[in-house]
Amino acid sequence: MYVWIDALANYLTGSNWLVDWTDASDVAQCGLWPAAVQTLGKDIMRFHAVYWPAFLLGAGLPVADLLFVHGWWTKDGKKISKSLGNAFDPVETAETYGLDAFRYFLARESNASADGDYTDAAMASRLNSDLANDLGNIVCRVLSKNMCPGQCLPAFHAEVATEAELGLIESLNTLSALVDQKLVRLDTRSALVGVWDCIRAMNAFLQHAEPWKLEAGSPAHDNVLHLIFEGLRIVGTCLLPFMPTKAAELLDQLGVEPQLRHVPEAGLAVGHREAGSALGTDRTPLFAKYEPDGPAWKRQAAK
Repeated sequence: MYVWIDALANYLTGSNWLVDWTDASDVAQCGLWPAAVQTLGKDIMRFHAVYWPAFLLGAGLPVADLLFVHGWWTKDGKKISKSLGNAFDPVETAETYGLDAFRYFLARESNASADGDYTDAAMASRLNSDLANDLGNIVCRVLSKNMCPGQCLPAFHAEVATEAELGLIESLNTLSALVDQKLVRLDTRSALVGVWDCIRAMNAFLQHAEPWKLEAGSPAHDNVLHLIFEGLRIVGTCLLPFMPTKAAELLDQLGVEPQLRHVPEAGLAVGHREAGSALGTDRTPLFAKYEPDGPAWKRQAAK
């Protein structure tokens, strides 16, 4: 028992809880205890959920607000162990597929109520299907000069809005609240499922609306592009905690101003960006598909 008293007390030492930082100029130096959320693996839950609070309360010290207990990661459906030799190097994996793609996979596949399983096939599938196809393709399609000759955010003409457009607006306007609700519960998987539901809804809407058949600059054409551009802005902002580099690149390509790259208290909503705002100029694809025999994915992962 004395071993755990000594070991767990290191949380206080490591968080600078006993140091007086009242005059510190850097807020990052201030004491970090009690923790709003203390994260731990399921195999050490007893020590942190029973012993640690008992030690703190016995000493008259505050306890953590919340314990987040997560499962383990397995590899190809098997427990990762030295004897099986089936460990995978996260640094090497990030270099192979791209850091933000790997971040997305871990957040999308993790689940506090069960173990997450890593396979190379699943990693490649998430990159190719979710990131390169679902998100990357729609960005490339709508930002092209053929699709948007004016290279700016068109106005939205509410007087000719269709039922499909109004339905998409409703989904987009509630997305940031949904993501916030899921992240408060530390449920990254459900948060990303909600984001991808909107991305796939935008793809389906674009395919059904067929703006390439509409006259550029017409109210119908403007409405389609306005909703997709605003939808991508909302999606990109919601993805900043998960894929900070790629989400920022998406917002750069849209030309989104720095003051709009956050979630206001009222939530993100279509129409917050002023019509006529210029798009960005970079058209580099956000994600390259994983093709082991080709050089494209290697160049992308090296970024």
